[in-house]
Amino acid sequence: MTRRLSSLALFFVLLGPVGRYPAAHDSFDYTPAMRPAFASDTNRPDLPHYDMAITVDPAARLLKGHLAMHFPNTMGAVLQDAILRLYPNFPQDIGGDGGDVSDSVSNATVQGTPVVASYEAARTAVRLTLPIPAPPGAEVALALDWQATFKPWHGTDDTLPLPSYYPQLAVWDGGWRLDVTRFPDHVYATSSLYHVNVTVPEGWSIAASGSVINSATTNGQTTSEIVTGPIREWALSIGRFVQAQASNAGTRITVFHRRGDGLDDAAQRIALHAAAALNTYNQRYGPYPFRNLEFHLLQAGRGEDIGVEYPGLIFILLNSGYTANTRFVVAHEIAHQWFYGMLGDDIYNEPWLDEAFAQFSPLLVEEQWAGPDAAQVVYQAQILRLARRATLAGGLSIHTYGTWSRYYASVYGLGAQFLYTLRQTIGDRAFFAGMQRYVRDHKYGITHTADFRTAMEQSSSQDLRSLFRDWLGRS
Repeated sequence: MTRRLSSLALFFVLLGPVGRYPAAHDSFDYTPAMRPAFASDTNRPDLPHYDMAITVDPAARLLKGHLAMHFPNTMGAVLQDAILRLYPNFPQDIGGDGGDVSDSVSNATVQGTPVVASYEAARTAVRLTLPIPAPPGAEVALALDWQATFKPWHGTDDTLPLPSYYPQLAVWDGGWRLDVTRFPDHVYATSSLYHVNVTVPEGWSIAASGSVINSATTNGQTTSEIVTGPIREWALSIGRFVQAQASNAGTRITVFHRRGDGLDDAAQRIALHAAAALNTYNQRYGPYPFRNLEFHLLQAGRGEDIGVEYPGLIFILLNSGYTANTRFVVAHEIAHQWFYGMLGDDIYNEPWLDEAFAQFSPLLVEEQWAGPDAAQVVYQAQILRLARRATLAGGLSIHTYGTWSRYYASVYGLGAQFLYTLRQTIGDRAFFAGMQRYVRDHKYGITHTADFRTAMEQSSSQDLRSLFRDWLGRS
């Protein structure tokens, strides 16, 4: 073992990793995506940087793209390969979405050297073997082409949600994570910076994570240039859209929906409620740092309103017009901009860290804008009703729950009830000071239950380990 380690060290000295893995830089200005006070948040050489050119053909239902990205080896190990996730290839989820499209890559290079791309984890991942190992601190640069098929979401209109429709660097957790699930939430990712050019046919519009900084139409094709701040993943949607708008504290809120779908009133009400929710969360959790927050609103008729969150872009599937449940869903998904977006978590092992927080947060919006009695109505309907069905603790892995019904009752119900109880136990002052500390200390990172407990113990000067274990099954 000693001889092997010494030989490896000598290999890197002779090879000159700095020469083989030179520092990568790009010239993109990401600050237009940020509110001015947070422009410096884009100065993150420690994060992956994606540069993508995407062309979408709605008639052929085909997306083609080119990706050039670089990321520093911050994994604390010599990298032999890089793995990218292909989320469109995930199997059909328990709600019946997905499983009927495909995503593939070609022409892959690392440091300009052609490499073989091998599919793994039921084709939900592609492994690129590095031509030479990358030592800690090296900057890995890779490029590839990809193409993916797509369909409208079932039961909706001809607008086209395209979230996670690009190869995305897997999370390193002692090794590349290759989890696959049929639960709806798939993405486990590190924050990254994005520069994207999206081309669609003239007459089609885009909704996307980030800010559009330039747009031009040539030969019947419109190309929009987009930059982001540090976000967990990038999402896109296209359609023949109309829009409603509102704003709060320097963030523009835009709700896109299909022209002529009869959702104009619902779109405007969603925009206004989104502004109210942003106001509440800015005060309670800390500021939303981005200039834009966008929604894609669709009529789905699935028996209930459904929300699907991505950083800077939220999908709302209406059952039948704007209702009290729509208010809740909108506030829930906006809370995910903090809990999942800014504060990432391991959705496979600690899903409560975003879903329970998002389920709890609309209570704060109702308290501020409709009063405590209205908040109690929401608590009874959206949290306590679920929690009473829970048979397992609220902070376990998705694999432990086994079924969606057990997962939903425990994580969304009992997990949110725990936050409600924690607030009552330590009081508002300590609870919200702890929330703000938690967000501030882990912004753009990946958090764990122990991080949240530490923030709450520091703010309350209490030992909360037993309380966490009793409710969550972990501390």
